[in-house]
Amino acid sequence: MSQPTLPGGWRWAKLGDPRVASVIMGQSPPGSSYNKHGEGLPFYQGKADFGEFYPVPRIWCTDPKRIGEAGDILISVRAPVGPTNVAKEECCIGRGFSAIKAGPATNNFFLLYWMRLVEPSIAGRGQGSTFHAIGREDLANLDIPFPPLSVQERLGGCARG
Repeated sequence: MSQPTLPGGWRWAKLGDPRVASVIMGQSPPGSSYNKHGEGLPFYQGKADFGEFYPVPRIWCTDPKRIGEAGDILISVRAPVGPTNVAKEECCIGRGFSAIKAGPATNNFFLLYWMRLVEPSIAGRGQGSTFHAIGREDLANLDIPFPPLSVQERLGGCARG
């Protein structure tokens, strides 16, 4: 099936194109590094940590293996696949998440709203018999209609980042 025609100046791109975004898959830190008293980085493990826009810390970690930065889009990559939030601060991301870091030609909010728009399609890519999950390549190979940055900023409703 061919892709729809895009307006002038737009192009189709892959989410994992370095100008668009980088995809960082989460990894669980050692259980001995978890705590509930705010020591270390907030540790996000799954959709239960999500608020409407930003995750709400419940657990912290003193030995993070994978880190998301403030402004990164956090996407649930397993049970359920697809929901998104935005990291408010540097955080530890567990196996249930990926951090999507906007590239130099990408507005964070445009990217977030596009990911929320196509969430059912992303969720449909999940595979597995015990629970659905998607991997790094599933995310990196997503096709995104990619307008010029000035258009992204208008559509995203905010300045970059």
